[in-house]
Amino acid sequence: MTPVATADPQTDALMSMLHAAFGAESVALAAFELAGGRLPDCLLRHTLEGSRFDLSPLLLADALRHAAPALARRVDPDHMFGFALQSPLLLSATVAEALAAGGPNCEARLDAGTAHRVAHAWVSTLTGDRFDDVVVLHSRTAWSAWFGCEVWDRTWIIADCAASRIWLLCLTGDTAPWLPRHR
Repeated sequence: MTPVATADPQTDALMSMLHAAFGAESVALAAFELAGGRLPDCLLRHTLEGSRFDLSPLLLADALRHAAPALARRVDPDHMFGFALQSPLLLSATVAEALAAGGPNCEARLDAGTAHRVAHAWVSTLTGDRFDDVVVLHSRTAWSAWFGCEVWDRTWIIADCAASRIWLLCLTGDTAPWLPRHR
């Protein structure tokens, strides 16, 4: 797994709006290309009990420590299992929901239409219409010490089987910069 650049106009627009709402230190985005051109089998395993996700090859990887050192610091293995499968058709909707709900900076919340356009443009850039090739996992669990406020904690893992890429988008919040000062 090798970190890859995430710079394009749609990603830049999304990150700018997320930084405004959540704070630059409270948004993390990392992308990885997979060696051998396929997703690791451990990402999704079907067992007699049902499907389960073993995210330790991603969340404990040297590549994540290189791409996002603060995020990768003190990963809690007990909280890596709080991820649920999400339909790729809902990815732009849940990212738009985060933009519209905003983070601790209430003034930077977007109206629903703008949030939808920005999120949809970003997801279209990542995956196009290849919904059958994409696996999305979503969590509101703080799986690393980087997360600071359960109200805003969100993680999306977007695995594109056709492109052999995985994206990790994480949000958290810190109320300190936006709370009114008491005198």
